[in-house]
Amino acid sequence: MTHQFVVPAWARLGTAAVMAAAVLSGCTGSEPDPGPTGATATSPTESATESPTPTEEPTETSALPPLPEEATENTPEGAEAFIRYYFDVVNEAYTTPRTGLIPPLSDPDCIACIEMENRVAEMSRNGQRAERAPFELVKLEPVGGGAPAVTSFNVELRQPANRVLDNSGGTVAEGADVLKTGVMAATWTGEQWLFYDSGVQ
Repeated sequence: MTHQFVVPAWARLGTAAVMAAAVLSGCTGSEPDPGPTGATATSPTESATESPTPTEEPTETSALPPLPEEATENTPEGAEAFIRYYFDVVNEAYTTPRTGLIPPLSDPDCIACIEMENRVAEMSRNGQRAERAPFELVKLEPVGGGAPAVTSFNVELRQPANRVLDNSGGTVAEGADVLKTGVMAATWTGEQWLFYDSGVQ
């Protein structure tokens, strides 16, 4: 099956592409880093023990959205709730960034899912993250027919104007607001939904 999901251009983080994007954006990288690295480096020992440690860890853990009850049901409504949840998790993966969130929710043959996880891993290695959630599902409409255990939807997917930031808050790459349409699908395994396929242009 062809998986045509399009990862935002700004999130394709090959070294040459990142360097070109940084030059074209003309960014100075002067914004402060709100993350734990900056906080730990500038905080005294007592302060780091009292505040940043308890604040940082629960924030990262609690940021992952809970799976809605409806998304555990083998119904068209359950499939829609799952796909919306899936993109909440993908957005968390890109903005933290955090690896390992996408694969457990993806069909093993979903090439687009693998590509997104690879992008998140590369961002993590490079000390980069998306400034804001890169995907917004505007509309999902059920599509009849299809393979057994697969539920498909016509979708409108918005990729808002966004930036990739480095650890200092500087802009590495940026992209404009884009609205795309296509089809997405989830498959029921007998126990849970998995993101199955996407064709969005």
